[in-house]
Amino acid sequence: MSYDVNTQLVDKVWEDTTKGLRKEVINFRYCSIVKANELSKCLVNIIHIENLDQKVHKSNYISEDNIGNEFWIEMGHALTAIDCYVEEFLKQMFMNETSKCYIKTKSNGTVIFTMRLKRIEFHGYYYEQDAIKMFELAKLYKENGVKMFKGEFFLFAHNYFNLAAKCLLAFGPVDEIDEVLKDTQLTKKEWEELLHNVYINISACLIKEKRYDEIIPIMNFVHKQDNPSEKAIFRLATAYLNIYQYEEAKKTIEKIDYKSNKDLVQLMSKIQHDWKNSKDKDKDMVKKMLFG
Repeated sequence: MSYDVNTQLVDKVWEDTTKGLRKEVINFRYCSIVKANELSKCLVNIIHIENLDQKVHKSNYISEDNIGNEFWIEMGHALTAIDCYVEEFLKQMFMNETSKCYIKTKSNGTVIFTMRLKRIEFHGYYYEQDAIKMFELAKLYKENGVKMFKGEFFLFAHNYFNLAAKCLLAFGPVDEIDEVLKDTQLTKKEWEELLHNVYINISACLIKEKRYDEIIPIMNFVHKQDNPSEKAIFRLATAYLNIYQYEEAKKTIEKIDYKSNKDLVQLMSKIQHDWKNSKDKDKDMVKKMLFG
């Protein structure tokens, strides 16, 4: 079946205006209704590229070296913003579809490339995977998130960390994970440690996004630990500080011997400084209300 603009199977244009993405179908020949998801591999061919400056728009998928060559993209392995968007496009495509793809950039330019999706290896859905597979996926997403965070792709890092948490929470609360793990070599401690590390990384992204109040429930596990990590303490205390819960921030840092950690010492100093200023402002306000 050759492409027909009026077909109900595939729209001529797909857009996600919130991400600045647009896809226009150039050619389509139906062979399957299967579409790629997070667990798929896609065989693609990049036909044409415009406005891609590799120094600015880093990509392992879209490059002059790849033009005209078939290569596989394993979903969930993107390590740049451009490549994350390429994977978004692939999730919207059918096999034997050729589309022109547009990505608006922060500089108000537009990266354009034409891509053909030749084959999809579909490996099922998250809910079909066993505990070992989901644990390995969570580790992969966490590692990818760390790489993206170091590259200052904070929103994409946050998405990877969220995916890691989703994989680990798919089997229910950690307290109930023993039954799931009983026939595996994984332990509850390993599962819990990975989940807590993911939460710590999510909190780093939320700090970058100034969404401090959302950190508190995520990092609640710190209050239940006898010896929480310095990273966990720093991020939870930072959240408390920025929502003006100075006493909780101070108590959080005092859960460990923090005086050998320069960052925690500086954070404690800021907490005490801001807390004192807050008390002084409250006193001045009371005086003005009482005495005019």
